[in-house]
Formats: sequence, structure tokens, C-alpha cells
Amino acid sequence: MVEANDGNQLLPPPLDRVEQAWGRWLDTLARVPDERAAEPGVTEAWSVKDLIGHVAFWDEYAIVRVQELLAGKPHGNIDWQQMNDADAAAGADLTLAEQRLRMETNHAALLAFLGEQTLDSELASRLYERITGDTDEHYDDHAGQIAAWLARSAG
Repeated sequence: MVEANDGNQLLPPPLDRVEQAWGRWLDTLARVPDERAAEPGVTEAWSVKDLIGHVAFWDEYAIVRVQELLAGKPHGNIDWQQMNDADAAAGADLTLAEQRLRMETNHAALLAFLGEQTLDSELASRLYERITGDTDEHYDDHAGQIAAWLARSAG
């Protein structure tokens, strides 16, 4: 574990699970041929390309969650379905390459933002609790859906 001189925990060490799940997500994406990435049906009507944009959106939103936490604001209820629908509509015309770039850019921005924070262990733990559903759990959920879709279509 990396620690600051004052004993506070530096990020991203408490977020190793985020990066491990990110690696699994990328490994799963690498199994999808580009020509199949826009096929619907991975999750109802969503394609792999749509899920790439979806993950990009929630990585970006994770920064908002951290900013709220650092400002001492409680995280209120959100209409995540409306947010998903709005983002999916906004990204519908993006190419696979554009969605990938968005995903990579937003993930890098999240890691950079987290890397700038120095938090005590309690706050680092609260931060992780706040973003785990948007990051590592989310990557693993969608990687599993893609893997199942690939298995169904191979059978």
C-alpha cells in the first residue's frame, strides 16, 4: 500500500479491484470481433458498442460521485434508467472507434482524478463504496453479459 508522508492512504491502491475488473472488461472486449460489436442482443437491445459507451458514461459519472463525497454532499437517489436512456440516445450515432475512445478517455480521467486525491483510510473506503457500482462491479456485470452473448452465438 502506498502511503503519503502523513500516513494518509493515496489512491489508487484501494482501487486495485477497479483496475483488475477493468482488465477483465478489456479482455472480454478483445474477444468481440469489430464486425459484431454493433449487433444488438447482448442485453436486450444493446450491443457491445452500446455497452462500451455505457461504461464510458458511468466512469465519467463516478467522478461526480467522488466530487460529491469530497464536498460532504450525500449522494441522493438518481434516475439511473433515465440517465442510461439519455446517454444511449446521445451515443447512438457514434462509431465503435468513437465509443472506444470515449471509454478509454473517461477511464483515464477517472484514474487521474482519483490519483490526485489523498484520503485517510475511512474516506478512501467510503469513496470506494460510492463508486464500486459504477466501476468494478459494473465492468464485471457487463463483461459477463458479453461472454454469455458470445457463448450463445457460438453454440
